[in-house]
Amino acid sequence: MPMVSWCAALSSSARSIGEIMKHRLVSIGVFLLAVSVAACGNVEQESKNKAAEEQRLLAEKAKAKVYADAKNERDQCSALRAEQKNRYHQLAAAGDYWGAASTIRSCVRILNDKTMQSMLEDAEVRNYIALINNKNSDAQSRLIALDSFAVDYPEKAISFKKLRVQLSEKNKQNTRSSEIAAAKVFSANSGATCSNSEYGTYQQYDKFLDANPSIPDYELRAIFARKVRMQQSALKNLHVRCAVRWSEQSPSESNAYLKKELEGFAKDCAKRSGNDPYCKSVLGR
Repeated sequence: MPMVSWCAALSSSARSIGEIMKHRLVSIGVFLLAVSVAACGNVEQESKNKAAEEQRLLAEKAKAKVYADAKNERDQCSALRAEQKNRYHQLAAAGDYWGAASTIRSCVRILNDKTMQSMLEDAEVRNYIALINNKNSDAQSRLIALDSFAVDYPEKAISFKKLRVQLSEKNKQNTRSSEIAAAKVFSANSGATCSNSEYGTYQQYDKFLDANPSIPDYELRAIFARKVRMQQSALKNLHVRCAVRWSEQSPSESNAYLKKELEGFAKDCAKRSGNDPYCKSVLGR
C-alpha cells in the first residue's frame, strides 16, 4: 500500500476512534450526572423523612404527657372525691355556699361526675340567691349579683324580674340623693347655675329616667344624650347643676324626697355595723 493511502486510512481510523470515544465520554458524563442527581434527591428525601419522624416523635411525646397529666388529675380527684363531698356538705350546711362550690368545682370538670355537677350548680344557685336577697347589702351590690345570676342561670333568674325593677329604682334613688348632695357642694364652691333651657332638658331627662327603672342609668344617659344631641359628660354635668335648682325651687318636694331616702338609709344602716363606711358617709355615724 502506498504510504499516502496508508496515512489517510490511519487518519480516518483515528477520527472514527475519536468520535467513538467522544460519544462514550458524553454517555459516561450523562450517566454520572444522573447518578449524582439521584443521589442528591435521595439525601434530600432522607432529610425530609428524618425531620418528619422527629416531628412525629415530638407529637407523640407531647400527647403522652397530656394524657399522663390528665390521668394524674383524674386519679387525684378520684382519691379526693369522698373527702370533697363531705367538706362540701359541711360548708353548705353552714351557709357557705360559695366555699362549698369552690371545694368541688375543679374536680367536677375533670371527673365529669353528674352528681357532683348537680351539687355544684345547687351551691352556686344558693349562693346567688343569698347575695340577691341580702337586705344588709346595698341595692347596687344586689343588682350585680342578680346580673351575674342571670348570665349563669338565666332560667332560674326569671323569678327575680320584679325584684330587679325594685332594686334598680332603689339604686337610682340612692344615686340621685348622693348627686343632689354633691351638687349642692359643687354649686356652692363654683357658683354654677342652671338656665331655663337647661332646666327643661333636666326635667325631660328626669322623666325619662323614672319611666325606665329597669335600665341602668349609664345606658339611659347614652340614649338620652343622643336624643338631645349632647355629650354624655355634658348631660351628666347639666343633671347635677339642675338638681340643685330643683331642690331650691321645690323645697317641700325635694325635702320630702330626701327625708324618705334618708329614712331608707337609716333602716339599711340599722342592720349594719357601726363602722360601716357607707353609713358614715350618709348619716355621719
